[in-house]
Amino acid sequence: MQRVVIIGAGPTGLGAAYRLHQLGISRSNTQVVILEEQEKPGGLSLSFRDDAGFLWDLGGHVVFSHYIYFDKVLEEAVQNWTMHKRAAFAYMMGSSGARRFIPYPVQENVLAMDRVDSERILKDIQGFNRSRTRKPGNFDEWLVDTFGEELCRFFMSKYNRKVWTVDPKEMNYEWIGERVAVPSVERIKKNKRLKDSEWGPNRNFRFPRYNGTGGIWQSVADLLPRSWFHFENRVVQLNIDKKILTVASKDGAKYSLSYDVLISTAPLDLLVTMDSSGRHGKKKAIARQLVYTRTHVVGIGLTGQPPQSLLDKSWIYFPDPDSPFYRVTLFSKYSKDHVPDSEKYWSLLCETAEHVSRASNATRWTRSTIIQSTVSALMEYGFITLEQIVSRWHRQLDHGYPVPSLHREQLLASLQGWLQSHDIFSRGRFGGWRYEVGNQDHALMQGVEVVDYLLRGTPEETY
Repeated sequence: MQRVVIIGAGPTGLGAAYRLHQLGISRSNTQVVILEEQEKPGGLSLSFRDDAGFLWDLGGHVVFSHYIYFDKVLEEAVQNWTMHKRAAFAYMMGSSGARRFIPYPVQENVLAMDRVDSERILKDIQGFNRSRTRKPGNFDEWLVDTFGEELCRFFMSKYNRKVWTVDPKEMNYEWIGERVAVPSVERIKKNKRLKDSEWGPNRNFRFPRYNGTGGIWQSVADLLPRSWFHFENRVVQLNIDKKILTVASKDGAKYSLSYDVLISTAPLDLLVTMDSSGRHGKKKAIARQLVYTRTHVVGIGLTGQPPQSLLDKSWIYFPDPDSPFYRVTLFSKYSKDHVPDSEKYWSLLCETAEHVSRASNATRWTRSTIIQSTVSALMEYGFITLEQIVSRWHRQLDHGYPVPSLHREQLLASLQGWLQSHDIFSRGRFGGWRYEVGNQDHALMQGVEVVDYLLRGTPEETY
């Protein structure tokens, strides 16, 4: 009997399991084991309901899709959805000293800024030479070549430093793809009245009516054999050469589990450094060079209703250093199920990125300091009052975003081929370490496609 072990029951692990089940693997001479350290499926797409009755996601997730297969899986799993039109904005301070809401993408709505700022940026965009043949050496050079120095100074550089926690000079630019709208002078002028927020792959999105994003993945898991899942089972070690995992169960007991094929969605750096064979020190050193952020998710549950300034917003980006968070989502707007009573309560979901340093004296946010700082900024902006707060919720994601560092592709090339030669397939947001294919649809399809590669020899397309 062959044994396929899947580490992680998030979108990628569930995608692999769903495809195995769909292809009839449960009727073959193959055993499937899914190891998940949490008590329920979802991974980084989990949802939690706090003691006050507010529901929270682990970030501002929305559901949009590039894949018919992904759509069909979700349609089978979840019946109740709410549809939304994106209303994204940036909230930023101009040269006048006043803060403004600028429709997103900012680069398409320059004329909504302070007059002196918009004139300066527009003049810069009109003047710089797009036909230059220089190949950017890093993300910072790509930003300047694409948007001009003025727009980078006002928004692009500040925001990207805040969300990635590293200088854009330390990042590559190949990951961009469809995630960034290139500015057009004609479109900027057209948007003077339209205040466009229509660009992008997620301009329209759906959200589950009940149980948050985590409810999607619980419903997908419910389509699969219950016997496959082993919750609160954490992989603590693996011997890559012998193909044996050491697993810690809920009660703390440890056991060994052999595999023929391992599909891992664990963070790639952790997977490699867990090896106990004693023979792969160089690979561990390479894995430690992968760069990532730590994310703090803070949920603020409030009485009453949002202020007038927030009523038409879905989520808001914050490039300036006067707040810890880079994004705030009006989470209660997505579903009435997110609050105890939608007539009496509303909620904000705030995300802050923290730089990960391996230095022992590195400064870190604590739960109390990040909540206090978040509340102070929201009050300073006039979004909330202290008296409105009835719930404060916090989760720290030790792996928040996989950073597209300058040498990421070389690192991945060294690690992934080596792992696959040992029948280990590392996929997913952190398993694959490619942010640009890290959304939920990409993640599920990475799991599906790796199974098709294993069973049918079909080349993977997403990863």
